[in-house]
Amino acid sequence: MASKTVDEYPDCERCPNRIFNTGKYIQGGRGSIHGDIVFLFPRGDRNYCEGYQLFTDIGNLYDEYSGRNNTEDVYMTYSIKCACSNNYNTYLTAIDKCRNILWKELARINYKYLFIFGDAYLSISNNHIPRFMATGGKYIFNNYSPLIKFKDDNLYHIFKQRFADDVNWVTKNRNNYGIV
Repeated sequence: MASKTVDEYPDCERCPNRIFNTGKYIQGGRGSIHGDIVFLFPRGDRNYCEGYQLFTDIGNLYDEYSGRNNTEDVYMTYSIKCACSNNYNTYLTAIDKCRNILWKELARINYKYLFIFGDAYLSISNNHIPRFMATGGKYIFNNYSPLIKFKDDNLYHIFKQRFADDVNWVTKNRNNYGIV
């Protein structure tokens, strides 16, 4: 992803988040562009996910559940490429404006498994997507946002169980296809 600020990127011209991020760089993803897994996160409240801490936390869970290294297998990115304001609800408009940037970012990656967390699904579809879906040779897993841990312990427990089940399914099935 090119190192451009929100002021330089054409897709950001009409985005309300641009006001809060003038002079700041668009945040691309982290991880392996050669891996076959993508984690797509919602852009959370600044109080909960400063920088890339969310990537580290979920990457560690992936390592634990899969017995593999997330830095080799997984590319992680946000559905919105700059920080949202805590004082104004700009999320839905920003999703729409960032969609082109996200698709350009994902086009570089030959992924097979897409994990969508929380309402990041709005970057893919305006309709709610099911918990699991196979389409176009790709497998899509939909789960709660990991940020739920700051709001509801029971839902966070469900999130972790679903995530473990999904990671185990991917680990088992990718080995069936000879991917090591």
